[in-house]
Amino acid sequence: MILLVVFYGLAGGTSEDASVLVFFLGIIWNWLYYAIMESSAKQATLGKMAIGLVVTDKNDNSLTFGRATARYFAKWLSFILLMIGYIMAAFTKKKQALHDMIAGTVVYQRQRSKAGGIIAGIFVGFIGLIFVLSLIALPLFLNEAIKAKQSEARMYISAINKGQQAYYAQNGEFSDNISDLGLGIQLETANYSYDISRINSGPYVISTANAKDGQLKSYSGIVYLKDSRTQAMICATDKPSSTALDDFESVDRCPSGSSKL
Repeated sequence: MILLVVFYGLAGGTSEDASVLVFFLGIIWNWLYYAIMESSAKQATLGKMAIGLVVTDKNDNSLTFGRATARYFAKWLSFILLMIGYIMAAFTKKKQALHDMIAGTVVYQRQRSKAGGIIAGIFVGFIGLIFVLSLIALPLFLNEAIKAKQSEARMYISAINKGQQAYYAQNGEFSDNISDLGLGIQLETANYSYDISRINSGPYVISTANAKDGQLKSYSGIVYLKDSRTQAMICATDKPSSTALDDFESVDRCPSGSSKL
């Protein structure tokens, strides 16, 4: 349960899809860890091994993987009932918590051996090291996923800018329709929606990439004339935003709250 809470906490800082993924990965990790360890020859998780506890069925036999699985998921009921399911262990004859009664299991203490305690301690330390490393690696992985999604918007806006420059060279004006540029790009993707938000006889034209995910930045591109030649610029919001900033006070300066790429 502790590992699951940590996984859920990590998910809270990510996008909605990533949050769901991390949460369910936490459930699977917890389930496999408890079920495999408690149905193994050791009959205990590393924490229980360290203090000499084992989990058996009512006849003192090792648990099957299925019974260990049932015990794990029955813990959810003990947890949901405001931990009352755990407190029941203090009042039942065999010191069984609610999930033990449901799964038909018993937890008791066997005589500890010095070697067993040392081995358990080593394993706990090893698992702890792996867990700490995973806490470091997971945010890095999620950050790279965000960067990959944002690279789509930068690439699309760059393509639209170049398309507008080519269109102007041929037609002497900018287009107010992305489809006219012949780029073959989708105006709606899983991460962004693309549009031409403003066109001016100045002349200049502004295109936008509005993020669909609250963890992503939005982008705007502008193409304008300077000394009878077209110039292009891309701006990104300084913080994650679902709306691209298109209020350019000057064609060669990004709107407040965004920065030039």
